[in-house]
Amino acid sequence: MTFEFKGEDFTSLIRKNEYKIIKRGTSGINENDNFKRLLASLKTYQNNHPVTGFLAILIDYGEIENLYEKIIDNINIQLGTVRLATNNHIIVDRNFDVILSERKLLTNGNDVRRIYTEISNEYCVFHISNQGVHYFIYGYDVGDSIFYSSADQDRFNKLKDINQIDELIHEYQINLRQRNTYSKFFVPNSGKIALHRILRDNDTTVLSIEDFLEDNKQLLNNKPEDIFREDLRIFLVNKLQGSFLGKEYILENFRRLDIFIRDNFGELYLIEVKWIGLSIHAKGDNFGICYQQRDISPDAVIQSIEYIKELYETNQKIKIGFLAVFDAQSNKSEKDSCENFDMSQLSDDLKLYSAQFNKFPDLRVENLNPR
Repeated sequence: MTFEFKGEDFTSLIRKNEYKIIKRGTSGINENDNFKRLLASLKTYQNNHPVTGFLAILIDYGEIENLYEKIIDNINIQLGTVRLATNNHIIVDRNFDVILSERKLLTNGNDVRRIYTEISNEYCVFHISNQGVHYFIYGYDVGDSIFYSSADQDRFNKLKDINQIDELIHEYQINLRQRNTYSKFFVPNSGKIALHRILRDNDTTVLSIEDFLEDNKQLLNNKPEDIFREDLRIFLVNKLQGSFLGKEYILENFRRLDIFIRDNFGELYLIEVKWIGLSIHAKGDNFGICYQQRDISPDAVIQSIEYIKELYETNQKIKIGFLAVFDAQSNKSEKDSCENFDMSQLSDDLKLYSAQFNKFPDLRVENLNPR
């Protein structure tokens, strides 16, 4: 595969050996304050602008060390130009002025990754997409992207079979890092400022407004389970083969199932949605419900298996029941919410159905850039 920019053979750029003095690892460019500032600026741009397709930005390591102090201003200017809106591979200098740019059609993600990895021995490569900002330095790639080309993402986005639901949940976890996704779960700053004023007037907080906003960055909207459930349901509707039986499915005993799916074989799958964290009160004048990990295990596991049992006993073709837990705690535990679950906590009649139960890894939700 050739990879050439107008006016210069890209292979020659790879072979250049002008910058070899930076060591790899923790002493490398990724620990440099200018690198962190550039990365943060690109992430800010990605968070605040709709990004379609893919954009690769290359910058010499030496240029990063001499980065322009107000680089974010030039990033916003340059990435807003027609030239860069129509090209997807650019080389920039310390001021984020464009040295070279070209539009390349790259369809094989594995080839793209190999190219960027090789180039990164000479140039730092920032790969920007709607998934976030992925970067390549010194022959390594770092970040959360799972696609490196539009073609790969289009292929992946085709409706998947239920046996690929683990892949979809992994994709959804990445999707939760996008601002337009996670922001809907949390109380906006305006609501937290109003809450702080009420609590201060009632002498129930002594925190300054700045400290209050920081301490309650993860404060969830009232009844967040409805928002979590609907966001996950809509994501799966657009990604998964099968039919979704209403926003909530009601059992014969009037218990409600959060997400209920019938696949192409007529077999049924349920997803029970729970959450961990702190929500605001319905009136907005106080804190509301707070759930912790101990509220999930064993109760949520038992509840999910009870649903499986009831569906089976009413002759429903239930295959698997899943438990999805959204973790929005301020201080997240490294352990999964059900890591310490013990099968001995199940009654004998529920143990018969435990093989049809599956729990997704906790879905970590973080208010990365509060509005």
